[in-house]
Amino acid sequence: MGVKPARAKLFVSGGSPAARTTSSGAPRTEGKTAALARGVGRRLVLEPQGEWPESFLRCLGSVSGELERPPRPSVKSLRDPFA
Repeated sequence: MGVKPARAKLFVSGGSPAARTTSSGAPRTEGKTAALARGVGRRLVLEPQGEWPESFLRCLGSVSGELERPPRPSVKSLRDPFA
């Protein structure tokens, strides 16, 4: 069962595009910034920035020690894509 999409009124405010949502579709992070991404077709996705899922926050600190970084090739060994 999916989430029913909310409707928003689009308008220009001070020369910038803006969206007014219904109270049920309003984000809980009023006054904070959000990431805007293009979805499939004409769909725009608006997500609050800096907000992590609770499941991710619970796992923080569960890794002990250093994380191994993948080896990075030297710049001299990289192939010039324009050659």
